[in-house]
Amino acid sequence: MREATTQRLRNALGWLGFPLAGMLCGLAFGILEGKNDTWIAMVYGAGVGGVMIAFAMGRLFPKVSRWLRAQAAPIYVGGTMLVWSALSFVSYAVMGLLLMVADQWFGILAGHQDHGPLMWLVLRFDVLLFSMGVSAVGGLLFRIRDLIGTRVFLALLVGRYHRPTREERIFLLVDVAGWTSTAERLGELGATDYLGQILFTMGSPVRRNRGAIDRYVGDQAIISWNISCGARQAARQAARAITCTFDILEAVERAGPDFIRRFGEAPRVRAVMHVGTVVVAELGDAKHEIAFIGDTMNTAARLEGLAKTLKVPVLVSEAVLALAPLPAGVDSRSLGAHMLRGRTETVDVYELSRPAQRPARAPTEPPARAVPQLAVDVTPAE
Repeated sequence: MREATTQRLRNALGWLGFPLAGMLCGLAFGILEGKNDTWIAMVYGAGVGGVMIAFAMGRLFPKVSRWLRAQAAPIYVGGTMLVWSALSFVSYAVMGLLLMVADQWFGILAGHQDHGPLMWLVLRFDVLLFSMGVSAVGGLLFRIRDLIGTRVFLALLVGRYHRPTREERIFLLVDVAGWTSTAERLGELGATDYLGQILFTMGSPVRRNRGAIDRYVGDQAIISWNISCGARQAARQAARAITCTFDILEAVERAGPDFIRRFGEAPRVRAVMHVGTVVVAELGDAKHEIAFIGDTMNTAARLEGLAKTLKVPVLVSEAVLALAPLPAGVDSRSLGAHMLRGRTETVDVYELSRPAQRPARAPTEPPARAVPQLAVDVTPAE
């Protein structure tokens, strides 16, 4: 209940932030214009800038925003600019109408009687140019954010990991069951499209549960939650990670009919979770990347192999379950202690499931053969 209330409050504050950010843009325009009535520019900015930012963040017309984000960069930029232009014209007229109504009641536009109704309702060309300029820069930044991830984008901007930093993190590794045989059947281009659609389907559950997709390694997505701020945060993040896991499984299952139509089969994914300390550092020169280094990553990779051997769709280490009680509707089943390659101590592992819709066992995969990989893991081997 408390988590739901907090989420509703956060959503409300998020919606409030859009017009506030728009007001700042309006203030900047008013200052550049050099007039004394900057408050009018701020009012228009709250409407025009607010709706444009809300759309860019995927909160306004989310289906349209989601579709554009799935397109190539030229289509994304062009389509976004068209939507922003339409929103600008409509929101400008709405804010102008509100100003005119308020003037009838309170006379707030005293001194502006020389302005006809069209002046308040029709978007001025200079306002449109300013809006499009700001939007173009914002759109480019949002696209870069989508390409490299929000966490990496912000971390690079502020230089958070310029020097190596130790952090406690929960890691969720999600890979495609039966990927090898599917890649061979579809070929390089078809397999890449197939994998891209699966990874795209994971995006909404991850954002909804406040995770960060750190990188893609072949058919695997590595998602993490920072738990470095104490036990209460760790408990909340653990619950989010577990919920995110089943949200991903359900999202992929719902997308099954579309995958069957396009690729001839429905995808199946497998997930493992582990928690521990990693060193986070910004690596590279020509290309910068935020890398996670440490035994935690190696153990998580070994757990992925164990999940294949045990043929379970969701496998977690005991360390994850020790952080907090399981979310409502999720059950655990002990699979005992297992010795992982490269470790001197055994790891207790558990299978997680939702009894109302218990995930089916992951299919047995044929012997692995070389397949095209979409990325290279930079985590050092042991």
